[in-house]
Amino acid sequence: MPNEERQAMTTIDLHTHTRASDGSDTPAELVEAAARAGVKVLAVTDHDTVAAVAAARAAGEEQGVRVLPGLEITGEVGGRVVHLLAYGEVRPRADPGRRGR
Repeated sequence: MPNEERQAMTTIDLHTHTRASDGSDTPAELVEAAARAGVKVLAVTDHDTVAAVAAARAAGEEQGVRVLPGLEITGEVGGRVVHLLAYGEVRPRADPGRRGR
C-alpha cells in the first residue's frame, strides 16, 4: 500500500474492555492509551455492561478519540458460551414492560 494511502487511513479499534468487565484500565486510561497509539475511533465493548461508556466518551472528547458505545453480550448456544458484539446507543424504553422492538 502506498504511503499516501496509509496516511489517509483512520485507525479504529472495535473491541475493547475496561475495568467495568475484564479489562485492566479505567475508561480514561483506555482512551488515553488508544490516543497514544493513534486510534481515532474506539468502541468500548465491555462484557454485559455499558457502565464505562459515558466516562470513556468524556475522555474521548478530551483526547480527540471518537468513542462508540458497544457491548459484548454473553450467551449460550447448544451448551457453549458465545459472545456477540453489539454497537449503538442505549436508550431507555418508553414502555419498560414492552418486549421486542
